[in-house]
Amino acid sequence: MNLSRKIVCLALALVMTCGASALAQSTSNTTGKLNVWTTASVVRDGRNSSSFNVMRVAKQKGFDRVVFEFDGEVPNYSVHFEKPPIEDYSGENLRMSGRAFVVVQFFTISYPDENDAAKKIVDLPRNKVRAGLVTEIRNSEWFEGYLSFAIGLRKRTPFRVQQLSNPSRLVIDFKN
Repeated sequence: MNLSRKIVCLALALVMTCGASALAQSTSNTTGKLNVWTTASVVRDGRNSSSFNVMRVAKQKGFDRVVFEFDGEVPNYSVHFEKPPIEDYSGENLRMSGRAFVVVQFFTISYPDENDAAKKIVDLPRNKVRAGLVTEIRNSEWFEGYLSFAIGLRKRTPFRVQQLSNPSRLVIDFKN
């Protein structure tokens, strides 16, 4: 092969490599900004498998906070408003209190062992929620690496998503 053909082939290979890299980056599932108030979806992926530890909710000054804690990194997740009916893993409608609903989905979550406490702490019915805006939190799916929660709210309001470490947590604040 002469020199000009080698240069053209090398340039073509470089363009194809850069194009494939740009395509891989553009198909990464990252939507929305962290640490800002929004009503739009917030999605992150590309993290390793984790184990769910605990969920808690609390009323703070100016917002209600829902915390999901994990062993390992915060897993892939999606946080978004969803119109009812909210379905569980079997296709049945969840009966929940609230006028607006946020669905939080985690991907690549390991299912707990029989004796794991996390398996027992996946629902917060309305009579156990001690917050002003959050009325209820229900587990809607925990199957084959997917863990989903539906959060009932008294009204549609902006939320803020944060990732914290030591321990790994996904924090969702709902503006009062």
